[in-house]
Amino acid sequence: PLQHHPPSTAAAAGTPHPPAERPFGCSACGKHFGRKEHIDRHMRTHTDERTFACAVCGKSFRQKVHLARHVRIHTGERPFACAVCGKSFSRKEHIGRHMRTHTGERPFCCPTCGKAFAQKAHLENHVRIHTGERPFACAACGKAFRQKEHIHRHMRTHTGERPFHCAACGKSFRQKSHVERHLRTHARPPTQQPQHRHKKTTTPFLPLCAPQPTTAAAAAAPPPFVPPCT
Repeated sequence: PLQHHPPSTAAAAGTPHPPAERPFGCSACGKHFGRKEHIDRHMRTHTDERTFACAVCGKSFRQKVHLARHVRIHTGERPFACAVCGKSFSRKEHIGRHMRTHTGERPFCCPTCGKAFAQKAHLENHVRIHTGERPFACAACGKAFRQKEHIHRHMRTHTGERPFHCAACGKSFRQKSHVERHLRTHARPPTQQPQHRHKKTTTPFLPLCAPQPTTAAAAAAPPPFVPPCT
């Protein structure tokens, strides 16, 4: 599978001359590399060989650098820190994406409407508004969604999972936005707390033709003559 092409051999075979600085050619796709370890790594994309396994969870990877990046999930290591705000990240590409929140750069533009985005994934989600594509389908009910996070949120309607909990009272919610909205009820001053509605009490109707005594003196006096009600 690994081929080292001397210039004379490639020319004699009538194949395109590989660049002198990239003598290692892939027999599967023809891509050339300058170093043997690079083509060894590349060949795993064709064979799906995953020789680097995580000692914590067993997940395997094709490249050692991918394993090293994954291990930070378990260790919590965040070696890439933002020079502006100090926020740290576990992956180099994440800090590059984060920096656009400070610079305002939006390098990903929609070819249909021209709207620009700071992240490529946001552009891909947006483009589906124009195409109508909904690639994420629910296995339970068949409902389809444009974004992966939307189907994850939808699946909780089937599973009943409520992963977001209120730190103040322990109430749980299916969506993060719901617990954030709920938390505002704890942050209100007591005077702004929602008041419980009480049923109005009504005074029973007393007919005018049968007045009731209101004082002890009136109660002792003989009742005045009242004509019967008709």
